[in-house]
Amino acid sequence: MLEILGVHSSAKGGDSRTDGHAWLSMHFSNGRQTTIGLWTTTLFAPKAFIKDPTGVFLDETFDVNFGLEAQRHYMAKASRYYRLDAVQGKRAVALLGQFQSWRFTNTCASWARRVVRELLGEDLGSAELGGATDTPRALGDAILRLEATDPTSLQRPKRTNRNAVANALFNSERAV
Repeated sequence: MLEILGVHSSAKGGDSRTDGHAWLSMHFSNGRQTTIGLWTTTLFAPKAFIKDPTGVFLDETFDVNFGLEAQRHYMAKASRYYRLDAVQGKRAVALLGQFQSWRFTNTCASWARRVVRELLGEDLGSAELGGATDTPRALGDAILRLEATDPTSLQRPKRTNRNAVANALFNSERAV
């Protein structure tokens, strides 16, 4: 069972807007763990700039990858951990398996921020460039601000209340 979700950024503060990567870590009750992140496979393809709502002209790709952060030796400059109950753990697995494509408006930081917000109700304000996109640098700064007043660690993850909207959607999906 998925017990702890971590959110991480390898950039903060003085780093460039284009530096770094943001990802999530999944920690299971049996001691196993892995990382999961949104990676681009087609940085300069037209779909990286806009989403074709029909999928006819610019097909989407599944850009969610497991374990690449560990393989590439990414080190987090900012991390935050959340304890999940059984319902949140199931909802997390469903959210993480959704089809996602990397775009300039749906970056690794946007994706990580959205998962945390939808699952746990905590918004890691990481928008930059006038709100056009999220960056690992802004996500790192948001995590560090929260950690300064409400610190977490893998051994002491934050307990959260269930996000009522996310859980209502999850429960309605299960009823169908």
